[in-house]
Amino acid sequence: MSASRSIRQASLTGLVREDLRRVLMLHNLFGGGVATKWRCFATDTEWWIGATLPATGAARADVLSRLSNWMMLNRIVTFTMTRLENEPAMLVGFGVSQIRTICATVAIVPGEPNRLGKIRWQDADGIEPDITGLLPREQRALSLDQQLKLDVMFGCGGEFQAIELSKT
Repeated sequence: MSASRSIRQASLTGLVREDLRRVLMLHNLFGGGVATKWRCFATDTEWWIGATLPATGAARADVLSRLSNWMMLNRIVTFTMTRLENEPAMLVGFGVSQIRTICATVAIVPGEPNRLGKIRWQDADGIEPDITGLLPREQRALSLDQQLKLDVMFGCGGEFQAIELSKT
């Protein structure tokens, strides 16, 4: 399915719901070492990135800056982010588009690791502003050094390699 068709057929809520289920499945397959999952949509393709963010500070700001630049270069119009929270065991999902931002949390049912509790949709104000601000609102020029750093981070064999699903 093409990314544009995927975005048209599924609401932002539906995309976040799919991602919550997918991260639960990955958590059950691989244990607690599942990275934060990003699904990014351009008009003609979809990308997956596994990138766990540093909690705070300059390292977090650097990863987010590069991710925002990568989104701009790839003309991303919508993205979702899903991560596992260990205490309590729950999943958190965000959906960000140019017109809407949503947040969801869901507990992993104790003793039933393949089952999610009821999804709680929350006010988007609870999402960290550095996450909601990632989606590029305009084109900007990048230096050669910035472009090389993007390649090191998201390119083939990069630290957080971006996988283009329409080409897999």
